[in-house]
Amino acid sequence: MKSPNNLHTHEKIDDYLIRTDNQPAAGLFGVLDYDASFGNSGRLYLPFKAEEGWASGVIQCPSTNNAAKYLATYFEKHSVNDPDHRSVACLARFDGAGELDKSFGTDNTGVVDVPFADTGTSVLLGIHAPDDSSPITLWGYSYGSTGSDAYITQWTHDGKSSSLFAPLNISELLKIRFSDLKIRSQLGKGNACLVQADSNIYAVVITEKEDNLECYLIKITPTGTLDTSFADAGVLKIQHPVRPTIPISLSSIAQDKLGNIYACGYADQPTGKSIGILMKVSPLGILDQDFGEQGVVELNSTQEELAYYLKGIYVDDIKDNKIVLVGSAFNGAIFKGMVTVLQPDGSLDTTFNKGVPVIHKFYDGANDAWYMARYEVSGEPERKLLISGGFTAGPVLGRFNDNGSVDSSLAGATFGTLYNVKFYPNNGFSFVQPKPGQILIAGNSAGKVPTIHALKL
Repeated sequence: MKSPNNLHTHEKIDDYLIRTDNQPAAGLFGVLDYDASFGNSGRLYLPFKAEEGWASGVIQCPSTNNAAKYLATYFEKHSVNDPDHRSVACLARFDGAGELDKSFGTDNTGVVDVPFADTGTSVLLGIHAPDDSSPITLWGYSYGSTGSDAYITQWTHDGKSSSLFAPLNISELLKIRFSDLKIRSQLGKGNACLVQADSNIYAVVITEKEDNLECYLIKITPTGTLDTSFADAGVLKIQHPVRPTIPISLSSIAQDKLGNIYACGYADQPTGKSIGILMKVSPLGILDQDFGEQGVVELNSTQEELAYYLKGIYVDDIKDNKIVLVGSAFNGAIFKGMVTVLQPDGSLDTTFNKGVPVIHKFYDGANDAWYMARYEVSGEPERKLLISGGFTAGPVLGRFNDNGSVDSSLAGATFGTLYNVKFYPNNGFSFVQPKPGQILIAGNSAGKVPTIHALKL
């Protein structure tokens, strides 16, 4: 299928707020209710010793003994006056009641430190654990006086020790691959890694060398080496197949049931306007020529001043592999939350807001974005789409119907929010839904306490 450069047309309404007859105006918020059966009145405050901290992700481990367990990543941010001036990455395990599992780790706290390097700051961004008896894969970055490096590591399921490979410095891996000692690396600013059932790992990596940025999709074996069967000796350089000179920055990846990889982000055009980018790559590292235009779909508004930045992706293996994309739209002044849905071939899903990205302005003067989307676990035939995001002043949770309209029954308003709370930005692991009617979201409280929030839906 060939796709034109401009996939979407927009009608300019209310300062780029796209509305249809069945979509309420944005900017109306209700306060979300905590589930008091979880933790401390609906909150699990994660232990930290620093000046402030963030919970960056939360997942559920499919259990082999019918006792649900959850893993949360977080990090402590020390004061600039701290002698070590470091952030410490942490991993915690807890149960469905919001209690830390003290059998996890070695010191009877339910928490383990996950240092990526002996010096510098360690920050955990993502996590994967296929079940409660398999290794836990973690990723993030470490930075110090000489720059930043992306890291991937694994721990045993019980938190007792690192497993299979010690913290893997992606910069060092690529220095060997490219025979270049000047490369530094960072992960995409979203769900930048995924782990397959066979424990192979895909990662979106952005490298920096003398202020020159390049983007790659790499595949790592379960032993921590590049998989030479993928693309060019384990590395696929991200380039537009038709316009190879435009710089592309990918943020998040996902996969379908066949093992195909989808990666989203944005590209900077010579005009200065950014467009959303979605790529489909086979397990061998080859762009799918039947997807979009030679493997790439562009999200490009016909409004000259409206730019798209894709931050999160979700491929729904229940609803015919439809692709949900979330992020932000920028009108030259502020960012607004954006969500759209595509068919498996990369064409627009015209049943979702008539094939037009839905753009929401949360508050006047705020910078807004959607981070993560999942279909709701509800037991109902028609599942709702849950999306988490944030604005300058705080968090947002939205629930959408199949046609793209907002389900305003959430918190009794268009969207739900919380006061004195923030969700962790740009994260594809920011929430999980353990059961119908409840959602767990990672973030912080009072601006400094790393917290898992249990909310009613």
